Amino acid sequence: ALSFVLAPEIVTVLFTEAYLDGTDIFRMYLLLMPLRLCIYGGILRALGDTQYFMKVMIGVTALNLVGNFGLFHWIGWTGPALSSVLTHALTVILLIRYAGKLLERSALSIFPWLWLLRVAVVAGLSSVPLFFLPLDDHGAAIRLGIGLSVYVVGYLGLGLITRTLRTDDLRYLVTMFRKKA
Repeated sequence: ALSFVLAPEIVTVLFTEAYLDGTDIFRMYLLLMPLRLCIYGGILRALGDTQYFMKVMIGVTALNLVGNFGLFHWIGWTGPALSSVLTHALTVILLIRYAGKLLERSALSIFPWLWLLRVAVVAGLSSVPLFFLPLDDHGAAIRLGIGLSVYVVGYLGLGLITRTLRTDDLRYLVTMFRKKA
């Protein structure tokens, strides 16, 4: 959510203002992140069914190629990114549904959808204050720094209130930044 809202600042800081036209493409590819949380084909491989996985991968790769070409001509450079997101989402759906069938469970029961939704809501709500920061007079790096600070405070606060984050999570986070002797 932070990267989505502050995409222009991130693109400017990392690549200069010359690449601001690529902000929508950057945002589109950010939509792949939630889809990449797990290696869904690993479930099928662990169950010994690699044929279905291979068929799905071949099919969606072909579909993505067609989508890349078609959407590029229809909506421009954002088209291939959109095609990648849509075909990856289709892959996830097909693999989870099939894994559910093999496990004799519903597709909804084999993945923590509600937990992820809670995290997404906290992340989204934490980004709301970023729209109201009066930062137009500052450079991209300052806007990014202030936005990041506001977002982290909001995310930590909302995460603790909603119990999406626990104090153990924060303790672990602190240990990641401690110097090891």
